Amino acid sequence: IDAQRALDDLLYSQTQQARAQKAVEDAQQALEDALNPELTQANMQEVIATAQKTVDDAQRILDILQTPVSQAAKDQAYANMLLAENVLNNTKDQIARIEKKLKKPEEDYIFFESREFYNDILENLESKLVRDRRSYEDAVEKYNDLLEPPNPNDVALAEAALALTQAQLAGAEREWEREKDGSSQAEIALLQAQLDDAQREWKRLQDGPDPNDIAAAEARVAAARATLDQVRITAPFDGTITEVVSQPGDQVTPGTPAFHLDDLSTLIVDVQVSEVDINHIRQNQPVIFTFDSILAKEYQGKVLEVPPVGEVQAGVTNFTVQVEISDADEQIKPGMTSAITFVVDEIEDVLLVPSRAIRIYEGQRVVYILQDGQLTPIEVVLGESSDIDSQVLEGNLQPGEKIVLNPPSSLPERGAGFEHPSFIGE
Repeated sequence: IDAQRALDDLLYSQTQQARAQKAVEDAQQALEDALNPELTQANMQEVIATAQKTVDDAQRILDILQTPVSQAAKDQAYANMLLAENVLNNTKDQIARIEKKLKKPEEDYIFFESREFYNDILENLESKLVRDRRSYEDAVEKYNDLLEPPNPNDVALAEAALALTQAQLAGAEREWEREKDGSSQAEIALLQAQLDDAQREWKRLQDGPDPNDIAAAEARVAAARATLDQVRITAPFDGTITEVVSQPGDQVTPGTPAFHLDDLSTLIVDVQVSEVDINHIRQNQPVIFTFDSILAKEYQGKVLEVPPVGEVQAGVTNFTVQVEISDADEQIKPGMTSAITFVVDEIEDVLLVPSRAIRIYEGQRVVYILQDGQLTPIEVVLGESSDIDSQVLEGNLQPGEKIVLNPPSSLPERGAGFEHPSFIGE
């Protein structure tokens, strides 16, 4: 690198000339500052003022650590700890009540209750219990910190920081003492000599580099490159080293693996698709990725390649379809397991109902709506469906109507009314 940089400096003489001109300007400025010390002295006074402020800040931090905590602060921290404990105990009591309800037989539930209903409540309460326990532990820790004296390590660090800032202030003051009377005649003479040298170098470079210097620099680059190539393994593409096989000191021979290199800019997955489904797959078909290790997030992709020939293993024919993740981020790591959904078809502007709301009533598919306090079955004819939603082709059901997602297995008699359904959706 150094040899190539030296050659570039010679070949592109404008860079060398610019550096020489800059050296002349710097030397000229240094000489002018020495002849006119007012600006330099003002800058040094600013440095002293900044150092003094740093000392004051360090002293204030040390004083805070060494000042005893007031009784009012301790009382407030104790009150916060009791309040957090009450909230934690209340959450525990609620969990115990829900767990007791879940132990009851299903036949003892009133008709608007269900295990799913109480399981959802229990899941939310357990999440709240984690947060409440953390809040209580933080409150206890804060209260105990106020009861204990300051940490000796923190005090020692604050004292060391104060000593360091005081030393920096003393150094700035000593520099001021040296410079407050201006530069000596010897220092001015030295700066003048440096300016003369910079001007001579600038004049020499104005005519371009010496051909002999260029030839010598090229020879040094060639020699350095030849030496470097003997001890270097060059990767065939840009990427990230994900595995180091050979360690320093290992005995190796030609062909011994050294590193594993991955191109993480493009993530590709090979998917085994059975012969039953392969005719539904096509190139550039949209794909949705989900990962067990990345919760509540979907990634988009597309099919790169559909093989024309399958592979038979154990009497089963599968096709290896190659798909690419289009919006990969740092959460996805090579080697992760992914669930892949191929978007086979899309329908638009259709009426959908949740699939779990569909029931069989008198031999017909129906959904139940809550009408005037009563459960009313609405017959529907279904089209396409998925695990989540189903398309309604025919039926006296309008967009926006509220439907009961989990109607009870035994419906109340007509006129008896239906109160408090567990879940209602549109």
